[in-house]
Amino acid sequence: MGTRPQRLWSGSTLTRRIQTGSLNEVNPSLWVGTTSETSYPALQEEVQVDVAILGAGITGLSAALTLLRAGASVAVIEAGRIASGVTGYTTAKLTSLHGLTYASILDQHGEENARRYGEAAESAISTVAGIVEEAGIECNFERRPAYTYTADEKRVLDIEKEVEVAQRLGLPASFVTETELPFEVKAAVRFDNQAMFHPRKYCLGIAGLIAEEGGRIFELTRALDIEPGSPGTVETDRGTVRADHVIQATQLPFHDPAGLFARNAPMRSYALAIKSESPPPEGMYLGIDTPGRSIRSHREGDRAYLLVGGEGHKVGQDPDTTRRYQ
Repeated sequence: MGTRPQRLWSGSTLTRRIQTGSLNEVNPSLWVGTTSETSYPALQEEVQVDVAILGAGITGLSAALTLLRAGASVAVIEAGRIASGVTGYTTAKLTSLHGLTYASILDQHGEENARRYGEAAESAISTVAGIVEEAGIECNFERRPAYTYTADEKRVLDIEKEVEVAQRLGLPASFVTETELPFEVKAAVRFDNQAMFHPRKYCLGIAGLIAEEGGRIFELTRALDIEPGSPGTVETDRGTVRADHVIQATQLPFHDPAGLFARNAPMRSYALAIKSESPPPEGMYLGIDTPGRSIRSHREGDRAYLLVGGEGHKVGQDPDTTRRYQ
């Protein structure tokens, strides 16, 4: 693909082919616009493995590598190209700070479950860091602090409660009122030793490890149906994959006997990657006010970018993409 146009953004409802993910946007995400297209083959014959994984985003590829290293045979099936869907259109923060999460989990599910949530998130950051170091994956991985902030005096108590709960759970939380942002912040939760990275470069590195270690990746192969059994069967538009276990790493499952579709509301948000002549903020930021904003930086070669996201809404409820970017 080479270098994309310099004005890059993600999420356009006008051009993005959500069903397969797109590497051919007029204005792709920064992650897609700075990586090359992959060329893993489509499925051409019946395959039998221990585990079939549907979806070659970060979830599917991470599961595939983990299972391979545990001794399972694995096939990854992707309707489009690697990391060209949700993973290629994300703010790419590796953080255990997700808004005001811990106080809510504590209130609804108890301290032990809140602790498990935080430990799992911290473990995920460490896992990515370990793989990057072990395999030498060049994916702009950097340790940075993460902040959840408010500019509303009425939300300061919410910030204080989140800090208190996170500290009780053993997380790297602190209460701050000063940030690098060019506007007044009344209060923020700060988590130290978090990280950010280039998600598609990382996933391309993971895919290479999977291929080297005996896993199989099939792009341009759409899964159509799953028939449970011993082994089960995944029917695709290119043929059949038989597997003892099937993982749907597709954000929402298309094979959905539990009716999860009725309990989920797919959301769309928007992001701009803006060339920055002055140094952008070093930290990663998420605002809890309305409208919310996600802010982070990225450096690609000698070019610095400011990434700003937000304007989220339920899918299909606003056709005016331009208004959201403005």
